[in-house]
Amino acid sequence: MNFAETLKTLRKEFGMSQEQLAEKIGVSRQAITKWETDGGMPDIENILSIAALFHVTVDDLLSAEKTRRQTTGFFHESITEYDIDAGKHYDIHMGGAREITLEGTDGEKLRVRLASNVISSLEQSCKVKIDDGKNHIDIDLKRGDEVSEAQAREALDIFLYIPNRYLAGLELAANIGTLRLCGLTAPSLEFDGRVNSVFLNGVTGAVELTCSTDMTVLCDGLDGGIGINQISAASLLHIPKGTSYSARKKGGSNTIRRTLDGRAIEGLPDEGTDSLIKLSGLNAELTINEYTSPPVLR
Repeated sequence: MNFAETLKTLRKEFGMSQEQLAEKIGVSRQAITKWETDGGMPDIENILSIAALFHVTVDDLLSAEKTRRQTTGFFHESITEYDIDAGKHYDIHMGGAREITLEGTDGEKLRVRLASNVISSLEQSCKVKIDDGKNHIDIDLKRGDEVSEAQAREALDIFLYIPNRYLAGLELAANIGTLRLCGLTAPSLEFDGRVNSVFLNGVTGAVELTCSTDMTVLCDGLDGGIGINQISAASLLHIPKGTSYSARKKGGSNTIRRTLDGRAIEGLPDEGTDSLIKLSGLNAELTINEYTSPPVLR
């Protein structure tokens, strides 16, 4: 069990309601609910109070939590969950981060997980704001003054788990090192900002990447095509050898090249498939590399 489950089990074993537990340790009932739903951790004073109240050691309370954090690879986490009950277009603004992962799920909850090995005040300094409209949902990350853009770029990882059944489309704006799109299914998935490396795994739908810097994109296939929009930048797109696709450039100053495992190939495919690779912008270069084994990106 993690801390949330341990706390709930102990409370019930002692026959206490959340209100009674909250009164005994001097916090609000909402704080107990937050802790028991894995939405956060109490501070050390409250942990000591809980341990004394239930006649257990601090290690008994936190041993499972320590194990879980070692498994996830992060010392500090903050999790926000929100129930989704209808198709939505997601408009996501995350700002700076080291890495962002968007993963499609079979459930009905939107889950936003912030993780870091350095930023210990995630719950206080990084707030996730969700604004749910009729056909769209806005997700914004608000950082306090104690976490700068540079710190977030170095030490903050963001994971968004999105129900595919309610995903009508998605737009993400961010300034990050790495972007991972995993198991997402939607008519359109768009990114706008700065990113160095992009990984596409099991993605179904048209992907649009608007980026102001050079980037490398590695995908395990094309099911809906990919568009790259850049100005005075050069990017590299890796796709599996044998992928059926066509390639187009928009703008006379843009250039598309093709390679096989890094070796130049003459001409571009024009097979009339739905999987179109499109380069737009100004003075942009794109190399499409067809690989026989996935390259290792750093």
